[in-house]
Amino acid sequence: MVIGEPLRRGTLHPMNDRIAAAAQGLLVARQENRIALLEPEIAPRDLAEAYAVHLAFLELLSADGGGPRIGWKVGFTNHAAQARMGTTEPVLAGLLSQHSYAGEAEMKSPEGKGLGVEAELAVRLRSPLSGSVSRQEAATAIDAVAIAIEVVQKRGGPDEIGLPTLVADGTLQYGSIFGP
Repeated sequence: MVIGEPLRRGTLHPMNDRIAAAAQGLLVARQENRIALLEPEIAPRDLAEAYAVHLAFLELLSADGGGPRIGWKVGFTNHAAQARMGTTEPVLAGLLSQHSYAGEAEMKSPEGKGLGVEAELAVRLRSPLSGSVSRQEAATAIDAVAIAIEVVQKRGGPDEIGLPTLVADGTLQYGSIFGP
């Protein structure tokens, strides 16, 4: 997890009606606590579209009570997870403040559906990173590191909804708990 500005992932698709419709479809699925399955005509077709939909979806979620974006998560960071999810690179998803806590926290599962937890490290950056970054530049940009828990909610896997929709929906992200 990275607290601060996003890591740049190349050129994103400009907002268009399909991307807006996909973001709205994900919001409705989240509000109705159902699988994040989109109609084929609006579902993102690749990771570039997935990130464009995700950014639009974050804006809708934020306006719907999700709070401001507080950072980014990096998912599928090892080859085994990438192979399981059908990708060859890590993916990114925005973190919103609604279900994010510093220190001890208690979360209620939405509509009684289960939540999972993943052990993480959170990194706060003192300056944004973009483009190709050396290990030294990355290390210099780090302001603080903390243990964290990512709270995840399965809203569909790559076999059910497709990898681009999984990424557009936030890659299982539900909330975060940050240690000191």
